[in-house]
Amino acid sequence: MLVEFQILELSDYVRALLYLATYPFHLRTFAQGLGVSDEDRILGFSLWETLDTVTIRNYLSFLYGKRISCLRDLKVKCISWYENQASNKTLYRGLRHVPGKVKIYGAQLFLAPSTLLNIIPDEAEIRFGVLPDKILVNGRGCSLRLKHIFEAVGPSLRYAKLFHTQTDPSNGDIVLVLLPYWDHAIKNILNLIRGIKWSVPVVIKFHPAVEKSSYSSQILSKFLVTDEDLYVLFKRAQVAVGCSSGALVEAMCLGIPVVDIVDPKQFVHNYMPAEEKGILWDKAVHEEDINLILKRFEEVLRVNPSLFRERGERIRDMLFCKPTDEQIVSAFDLA
Repeated sequence: MLVEFQILELSDYVRALLYLATYPFHLRTFAQGLGVSDEDRILGFSLWETLDTVTIRNYLSFLYGKRISCLRDLKVKCISWYENQASNKTLYRGLRHVPGKVKIYGAQLFLAPSTLLNIIPDEAEIRFGVLPDKILVNGRGCSLRLKHIFEAVGPSLRYAKLFHTQTDPSNGDIVLVLLPYWDHAIKNILNLIRGIKWSVPVVIKFHPAVEKSSYSSQILSKFLVTDEDLYVLFKRAQVAVGCSSGALVEAMCLGIPVVDIVDPKQFVHNYMPAEEKGILWDKAVHEEDINLILKRFEEVLRVNPSLFRERGERIRDMLFCKPTDEQIVSAFDLA
């Protein structure tokens, strides 16, 4: 196991300081060489606007990758969490310092909302050496539709419990509220659920990156806030409520109907698949919407509960891939 501090040398840190000092001058030269098209003007403006956000860390990633490519090993395989960020690109550029030595697997083994556009690579950047050799997506329905980069379905490692958990929302004894990361979305959800007459107790689970105490005054005393494991809660859920959360998709895949509460005046990422809208999940803006959706869900759970399970399994098999040993070996060419 190697980390940056073990492989970088003193000369790399000196180079990083020189990079920081000379970057504005290189940027000025580059910007002056741009054309007069709208695209060139926007690029030049954006580069100057983000000048104060240049980080040593990304440049050190480049030097780190370069050092790895110079190791004695004849071949190197890099399995990388891949979001097409600057940190990915600088690392990959360094790894390709020695041509043909490193094969890079960009793993997008996560639920990506349709609004998260940065994860889609620009294949015109292949010639710069900043893209993976192979991209692994979370399921067959997550294809990026690339033409020049090999793409395959990888194992959904962080979602393995989806394939080993059984739920029965028709016998669920809680409403599970899954709060997102966005502050305005949290406040909107907490405000709307206060006025609903819930038939079963409401259990609220916060996003792990959110400070729960900041919202204590907005949570009714009859609501329970929990840190219990998500999949333990799924087994008890009659319905899931929330917004902009991959956990809602996981709930849906387990046959748990979902109410997606949105504020049309505010931006949030959209994780919900269009295929099951109006059946396994629906969008609510007002309290009246929530009540109508809940009544419809309750009727299906009473009359035909297997419908949700069957629809959920179909979405699960489209958006996720069971992480078997065979699938892991195949995806990462480990044989």
